[in-house]
Amino acid sequence: MRLTLPKGSVIPKGSKFQQLLDKANVKLKVNKDISTDYRPLMYELFKMIDQKDHQKVKIPELTEKLSTLFSLNSTLRLSRERKSILDQIYLKADNLAYATKYRQILRSTLMDHTVFDIVWAIDHENYEMAITLFMKAVEYYDSKLYDIGKEVKQLIEDGGEERAKYLENELVTHLSTTKYKWLHFEKGVDWKVATRSNLYRNLKAFQLLSMARERNDTTNILNILDILAVNDPYALLDVNYTDLMNSALQNKNPDVASHVYYATQDRIEYTQGFLIQMGRLFVSCNYPEPAIDILQKIDDENEKKILLLDILARAPFYERWLIINDFVEAGLEINYNTVMTSKICSSDRINNFAILTEFMSAGLSIVSEHVKKLMIYSLLKNADDHRRPASLIFILSYLCRRSLYPLLDHAHFTICFHTLSYCGFKIVSFHLLNLALELGIKPTLKDYLFLMECQLHGEEHQTLYLMIVAALRTHSKLSTSILDFLKSVSDQTNDTKLESFLENVDDATVESTTELFDTEDVEKSKRSKDARTSYRHEVLPGFKIYSFSHDNRSYGNLLF
Repeated sequence: MRLTLPKGSVIPKGSKFQQLLDKANVKLKVNKDISTDYRPLMYELFKMIDQKDHQKVKIPELTEKLSTLFSLNSTLRLSRERKSILDQIYLKADNLAYATKYRQILRSTLMDHTVFDIVWAIDHENYEMAITLFMKAVEYYDSKLYDIGKEVKQLIEDGGEERAKYLENELVTHLSTTKYKWLHFEKGVDWKVATRSNLYRNLKAFQLLSMARERNDTTNILNILDILAVNDPYALLDVNYTDLMNSALQNKNPDVASHVYYATQDRIEYTQGFLIQMGRLFVSCNYPEPAIDILQKIDDENEKKILLLDILARAPFYERWLIINDFVEAGLEINYNTVMTSKICSSDRINNFAILTEFMSAGLSIVSEHVKKLMIYSLLKNADDHRRPASLIFILSYLCRRSLYPLLDHAHFTICFHTLSYCGFKIVSFHLLNLALELGIKPTLKDYLFLMECQLHGEEHQTLYLMIVAALRTHSKLSTSILDFLKSVSDQTNDTKLESFLENVDDATVESTTELFDTEDVEKSKRSKDARTSYRHEVLPGFKIYSFSHDNRSYGNLLF
């Protein structure tokens, strides 16, 4: 049998089609079992795959026609649209043998079957195979794009734009299953970027990214994001990134969350809820850099405080104040209430003077005076919370030796006065009161109540008189809390002087009170425990035995 044309058809001798027809007839002579006409076969095949309802296509018949057609002409290339339809048909084939045969047919004509293989793996739920094929394809086509890109640029320089355009069309024919808009070659970089972007879409990059997200596959999520971002930063829409972020938060995946956050921080304005969730994730997973960045965007002060303290608690011990300094320099408002927590400095460290020295040295080396005050406050508060009066004295002594007392403000002294209220350092209490007054700080009546409580430790309380006069000198009137406290002391100790003072408290002045308590004599005996013998009594409930030696030694430490 010989291939013929319809009657009346004229083909110029030597034409490409005539050569093709002659070549087909030669093959027909070799294979006499093939008794079919070349053109009708093509017509039947294209009609079959071009029909709207591809479900009706009979796979065995289609495979036979394809095999026959390509055995007649191994150089035949299907259009992109028709190849796309063929891919869809063979992907729906239940029999693996047909898919295998289809690959062989494509391979025999050097047509690309990568997209078909990837989609086939996806449809058959072979995620690992699909990812592997995708990564190999990206590596291969990237190198191919690079080689063609170099040739295209050289052709442009040599004036061979027609050849350059041909190369690009060939590339798109091999790699693309959708129509691709031609770009000007003078924009060589744009051409390669756009070609890659189109290629990755056809290789199902977005579908694979979605599958990786569903599986919380960090490695492949990041790999695909990098591939897309390098070639087209806007390949992913904001909604794609938002989905990725949601998934990362649900799966507690800080790697993906941080990647998405940094990729979108200039294009997506995340809600406060989103920011708080991200901040919590980064802090809990010890990712300080994105956590610190996000912290500055959170409006809720309580949430900001919680995150900040968690960041500091996980940061290297001696770097915590450097982090706070960075926050302050960035404009973040950090006050004493923010750092009022034992997370800054734990009890074992607050009681270790060697560690405490290094910690303070690191904090006080910072230029910001505000940060220095925050550090001092935090340490004093920790010493107070953990009931470590020796640590508090050490901190104050450290400041004294470096002439840093001017850094202390009212909040610092309030903590010190509270510590003294339960440790009973009477001599120290007067020293710190005088220091506060010298610095221009006016203690509150609550501060004076703490200082008065300090005088009740031990078996005598004459120094209480001095503190009452000091309170009157500062405020002229005493608070109800102080009067109730003094009444309780008077009742428990049978202190007649105190009783007389309370009876005439409304008319009490500094002068009358000084005369009543004979404070000049008490002042002289303040540094001598043995000289104060009036109104001796048992140690009152809630108070401790007074140690003059400890008190006096602590006082001495604050002078040098």
